[in-house]
Amino acid sequence: MAIHLHRSNRSEVLVEMLCQVLGDNWPTDPFLEFPVVVGSRGMERWLRHEVATRMDIAAGLAFPFPRQALTGAARWILGGAEFPDAAFWDMTPAMAQEAQRWEREGLAFELVGLLRQHHDDPDFASVARYLDEGREGAGLTVESAPSAAPPVTARELLFASEVGDVLDRLMHDRPEDSIRWAMDPASAEEQHRWLATLLGDIGAATDAHSPAVLHGQLAGQLAGKGTTPAQATGRTMCIFGLSTMGPGDRVRLAAIARSIEVHLFVLVPTDQWFQHQRTHFEANAARREAQTVADQERVEAELASDNPILISLGAPSRDSQVWLEEVGYEGDQLEAEDPAQSASTTLARLQGWILAAEGTAAVQGGWGFDSTVSAHSTFGALRQCEVLRDELLSMFAADPTLEPRDVVVMTPDIETYAPLVAAVFSRTGLAESGANGPTGGHLPRLPRLPRIPVSIADLGLRRTNPVAEVLLKSLEVAGERLTANWVLDFLALEPVRMRWGLDDDDLADMRQLIRDSGLRWGMDAADREAVDQPPLDQNTVRFAVERLALGVLMPDEDALGVVPDPSGDLAPAVPLEIESRSRVSRVGRLGVILRTLGALRTQLAQPATLKVWQGRLVSALDGLAATSEKSSWLRAEVDAALDDLARVGGRLGGLPVERAAVLRWLEGDFEMPSRGDRVITGAVQVCALEPMRSVPFRVVALLGMDDKAFPRAGRRRTWDPMEQRRRGERDRREIDRHLMLEAMLSARDRLLVLWSGHDEQQGKEQPAAVPVEELLETLGQLTGRARRELVREHPLQPWSPGNFGAVPQSFDRGMATAAVRLREIEVGERAARPLGLAASGTAALPPDGALPEVLEFEDLAKALLRPHQLLLRDRLGLSINREEAAIEDREPLELDGLEAWALRSRTIRHLQSLQEEEPRQAPAEGSGAADPREALVEALRVRVAGEGTLPLRAGGLAILRREVDLAEAVLVNLDDVAGDRADELDIRVKLEDGLLLVGRVEDVVLRDGELLLQWWTPAKAANEQAKMLAWLHLLGAVAAGHGVVGGRIVGHDSRGRGKRAGGDFLVFDGTAIDARVELEGLVELWRLARQRPLPLFRKTSFAAAKVLDAAEPSQNEQDEQDEQDESVLHAKLVTAVAEGWRGGDRSRGDVEDAWIATFFVDYDPLDHLEDAGEGGLLGLARRVWVPVHRGLRAGGELSSLWMADSGAGAS
Repeated sequence: MAIHLHRSNRSEVLVEMLCQVLGDNWPTDPFLEFPVVVGSRGMERWLRHEVATRMDIAAGLAFPFPRQALTGAARWILGGAEFPDAAFWDMTPAMAQEAQRWEREGLAFELVGLLRQHHDDPDFASVARYLDEGREGAGLTVESAPSAAPPVTARELLFASEVGDVLDRLMHDRPEDSIRWAMDPASAEEQHRWLATLLGDIGAATDAHSPAVLHGQLAGQLAGKGTTPAQATGRTMCIFGLSTMGPGDRVRLAAIARSIEVHLFVLVPTDQWFQHQRTHFEANAARREAQTVADQERVEAELASDNPILISLGAPSRDSQVWLEEVGYEGDQLEAEDPAQSASTTLARLQGWILAAEGTAAVQGGWGFDSTVSAHSTFGALRQCEVLRDELLSMFAADPTLEPRDVVVMTPDIETYAPLVAAVFSRTGLAESGANGPTGGHLPRLPRLPRIPVSIADLGLRRTNPVAEVLLKSLEVAGERLTANWVLDFLALEPVRMRWGLDDDDLADMRQLIRDSGLRWGMDAADREAVDQPPLDQNTVRFAVERLALGVLMPDEDALGVVPDPSGDLAPAVPLEIESRSRVSRVGRLGVILRTLGALRTQLAQPATLKVWQGRLVSALDGLAATSEKSSWLRAEVDAALDDLARVGGRLGGLPVERAAVLRWLEGDFEMPSRGDRVITGAVQVCALEPMRSVPFRVVALLGMDDKAFPRAGRRRTWDPMEQRRRGERDRREIDRHLMLEAMLSARDRLLVLWSGHDEQQGKEQPAAVPVEELLETLGQLTGRARRELVREHPLQPWSPGNFGAVPQSFDRGMATAAVRLREIEVGERAARPLGLAASGTAALPPDGALPEVLEFEDLAKALLRPHQLLLRDRLGLSINREEAAIEDREPLELDGLEAWALRSRTIRHLQSLQEEEPRQAPAEGSGAADPREALVEALRVRVAGEGTLPLRAGGLAILRREVDLAEAVLVNLDDVAGDRADELDIRVKLEDGLLLVGRVEDVVLRDGELLLQWWTPAKAANEQAKMLAWLHLLGAVAAGHGVVGGRIVGHDSRGRGKRAGGDFLVFDGTAIDARVELEGLVELWRLARQRPLPLFRKTSFAAAKVLDAAEPSQNEQDEQDEQDESVLHAKLVTAVAEGWRGGDRSRGDVEDAWIATFFVDYDPLDHLEDAGEGGLLGLARRVWVPVHRGLRAGGELSSLWMADSGAGAS
């Protein structure tokens, strides 16, 4: 028996050899399987397909992984081959049960107890100190624990897992050291003696099933020292495509080959012996050792004959070649195929040149260069995926025989690039007809570019299984704050949505319910206290659920009313009114979910054995998640992981485990990539760049080949003995370099390499990965081209004009059109076209046939202030999905502007109602009566706290007192005017077309038969809305014939000064007919606003009108205007309009209004200052706002006429 070697540089040739071996060695028993050892499930599926294609059938084949096959075969051989017909590469049930103890996961749990036993051992001092730092909850008595042993912490379990991984590698790759250390821990270095002690404790040198003992027995047979000499068994094993093996696996393979026929199928880059070719490190050492000029010339001549690709990337192949020569083999079937003989492309020549192991001197610029090898430098990961999509679309268009299944995309960072590739490849753009692709191919005229189907492999369970995410988030929240945003994220998980029947409308409404209920964080007051916060109930889950439940049962009719707690243990609550039946259903489901989470948090917070944990987590999934029948495998995957956890957890000996430890273990398990786990479909394959992936594809794309990202550095602990690598041991960086070589050999038609050659933010140039730079340097020497000719630099944006030059780099006609427009705008050939609905045309909608017969002044004011909202929402029934403000995850610290406005308005109305009931009087000194002001503050505190918007403790009280002061100031300012209070004034004005305008003014002052209408605002002074509302009511009162002299608006800063009353006074200087005509004009604008978008904006038009009004000269000054005054007016208009449109430091401009942006997103009002038409920006500002400003100017005279007498006001 021996190793039979089969080598080729083409995987297809190796498959032909494999089929020949299968035909010659197939078992006579049709029920026996034939083992073919592979390194990934992707390789297995490809081999099945290829074998079936060549042999018409691929039944009876088994594809074990290397460790399983080598360990199983070794145990079968050492066991004396009691069952000659058994699957020798697999273990019997009894053997498998014994071997489970030596699995990495099992070792981790066993080591937890051993580490505790050695806590006081001097050799374990540093380990004990590290573990003690992370221990929490020591000495707790927990359920299902046989003793009062402290629960296993996350640090303990993860550290034990790392130690188990190190011991596993030691026993497999350094078995001699493992046995020696286990037998005599003192023989180990001082810093490793604790590891040696653990090796002895687990029986690494004494247990017959130990990997180290098994290795020793096999090595003894190989050396002829075994008690049972190796004998031929007549069995055959094929090993296909293993490019990297550790020293232990090599010894086991050589020993197994003494008893079993082993056929080793190796993908080799060259058919030449290249052991003499030196790495860069070795070459530099040789140069330093050269003493004379002749020696230096000789060294340089030797190095010039070396193949730089093999030197840089082929070390594992070279080491394997050397090992095979050392161990010996029979029959070297070498069938190399030179691609350059059948094709003259750059890729074929490169592969043929590597096959010949020649140096660059033999070619030196003699090649041409084509797109079969292409390098792409981009701006960031997203642009890499966009460029790759364009390249693939180009290839599909140029070659109808190329299909998505012929393409593989490999990346060293699958977690980053997998979602980006999936998103970018699913795009559909407008197809660009004609020869516009990067290769000049013709893309048929299509309405849209096709989506490129993608199949992604190698992602962990957490990325591919939403049930796993539900489980992990449930464990996370048991040890963290339960916040409003966490609840929203949890509700959005698909299994949770399915379990509770939540659609998009449900989620949107539940978000609003959570916001309105005041939920911020914490289950209840006790939960807050547990994290050293004040034990207050406000803004907790219990608080929010109570408000929702009360809102279902009762209305909220009193502005300051609350519902007291009968027990007195809780603060009074305020119902959150729930109007519709659908909302009642959502409140019920939300309440049950929150209650379930609360119970789960309590349960999962307690340590328990892993068997108990399994039951808890299964129960949690039953209550919180569900899957469809077709997706039931998602739940089955998670249940299987929990079964495995409970099985290996038995090695803890009944020790309880903390929640954090379970969470961290499952996170590591669920995030571990499932290598090659996706089936081969008709889609582009996206997978991680990992060993044993040398499946040939027509197109191979290497994505994310950035500097520092590739090759990947292996990270090991300082206490790991294998940190000091020995000959034959694997190095992550060398393996990555060899993976790149395998990818180059696996490409048949095209090889694409992409990296981020520029920083996305600053544009700073960045190099590619070192192996990629070496490849580019080699290609430059072979083709005689500079690096800039080999690398295609891609611009930052896909619509950049640089993408659509003489040789366009994109097939997307939409991007091409955008690029052309940008170029034309840059050179001045075209003006930028405005965006938004207003830019789509000037045609108006037909007149509205469903106009109301009665229009309130308040609605008319809203229409003139927000005409675009009127058109979209009221006329067209459309809603704008404005970006929702984020929900805070902590209790309020202060009131925002709208909350303060609402609270102040509520306080003002409450104070007014108290005034109407009984004039306020201060309590007599010493009377003992409660201060009405403090009583009001307390009532507001209880109410606002019950709504969940009041900052806690003293901060909230300070805010309330401030708001009460401001509210009182508003009422004081309202009373600070001469005259007596009059009854409310109802206004009704019927226009000529029959429309009835109605309104009511609540605050009216009468003096000498004249009426002064008054309004208050919670703000400092009147804003545009208050002024427009007052103006319309004033016009209506005048038009209706009421004896109104004017109007007045006050805020909390509208104090009288000198001999003038405070506030903004308004006067209409005209007759009732004039007022009616003015109203007719504004109503006509209201009708027009329901037909088309008007350039009428709240802040911009108001500011422009103020400048226009101030610039209106008197009749005597009309003839004195000159050109200089016009320029001054224009400058003032520019300043005012720009500020109103764009906003300032503390105010938002009109352009930020979502309703306005829908029509005028790219509108610049400064470009329309010369438009003199009545329907233009300035024309509408004159029609709507200049009369208001004129009324404000005229109202200045009233302020002195209506000044209250000292110490008296309206009563």
